[in-house]
Amino acid sequence: MQYPSLIDLKDNSMMAAALGLWGAAMLTFVSKDIPITLWKAFKRQFTTVLEVTSTQDEFVAITRWMERRPYSKKFRSLRAKNRELSVGFGRHYFFHRGRLCWFFRDRVETKDGFELEEISITCVGRNQKFIREIVDEAVKETHRSKETKIYIPRWKSWNLLTSQAPRTLDSIILADDTRDKITKHLDRFFQSEETYRTRGIPYRTGMCLYGHPGTGKTSLVRAICAQYDLRLYTVDLSDITDNELMELMWRVGSRSLVLMEDIDTILASHDRSKKDKDSKPDRVTLSGLLNAIDGVVESEGRVFAFTTNHIAKIDPALLRPGRADLKVELDVMTSQMVEASLKKFVPALNFSTSLKWKDGITPAEFQQILLRYECEEEKLLEKLTH
Repeated sequence: MQYPSLIDLKDNSMMAAALGLWGAAMLTFVSKDIPITLWKAFKRQFTTVLEVTSTQDEFVAITRWMERRPYSKKFRSLRAKNRELSVGFGRHYFFHRGRLCWFFRDRVETKDGFELEEISITCVGRNQKFIREIVDEAVKETHRSKETKIYIPRWKSWNLLTSQAPRTLDSIILADDTRDKITKHLDRFFQSEETYRTRGIPYRTGMCLYGHPGTGKTSLVRAICAQYDLRLYTVDLSDITDNELMELMWRVGSRSLVLMEDIDTILASHDRSKKDKDSKPDRVTLSGLLNAIDGVVESEGRVFAFTTNHIAKIDPALLRPGRADLKVELDVMTSQMVEASLKKFVPALNFSTSLKWKDGITPAEFQQILLRYECEEEKLLEKLTH
């Protein structure tokens, strides 16, 4: 068999063109991965990468650090959350202290089928020091903020829900002896860390806040967090298992307050000596709840707070010392509380101390009346008196 020679190919323009196109296609196919390969080699050899998922505290710190940088205002991908704009999904390039970096945000799926967010910061350079300084700066900026950080369970871990402006204890409508009782207990607790350590006692304390709805139990908890610079972890026991609760307790940060609201609505918390035929079994059990509270290792200044409208329903095991060291009843406002609150929040208001104030006003009701009629003195007093 005789193959065409180069001279023949020159004479056959169609064959030469076909071979040329074939050669160009082969060259393109072979070389198309070269830029990707070179880029991967460059990243591997000459960059440092930090990866953080949304279950970690650093996720919020780094995201907010990025939002505070002036160059983030030029990013074209944004994300709205809690009425605030944050850096959106995708890759964002920027220069920090003269060094090229890029921020990447994406969604990832776990083995359990849960969807998380993941961010990464990549910096040109092989030394970890530069990227560690970014993390330290981000964490310090977050800690300098006086806002109360509120966490909720998500994906078997804790996720930051929001940050709220601090609320002082003085802004909560309480009887003076109630406020003193709480602050004395917590002051003594936070000043006694060494005593707990030397005696081998887990460094934690618990409080049970009970009383009528609207008496300010949740507001009081948030004020306590602001007063003592605590992070707030709030968990709904109606939709959780024993194992999930135990895992969450292990992940609670140090110097934090764990809030379990309306604990009387959970069958597991009810007095075992009483039967409630109409109740349905809950996912969490009493033994699981007790183990989660007692089994926290290296508590490091954790405070547990239970709220309930019906303390009589609660099993005594949850209320014993070590789990509820302080029990505080929050009741409707007394005449003295109404007068003291008016003097504090409406100092210009003139009223007679002989007035007969309405019975059964809760702090929540008082605040609503005050907000609505603060500038109408006659109507304000009319709503608060008989």
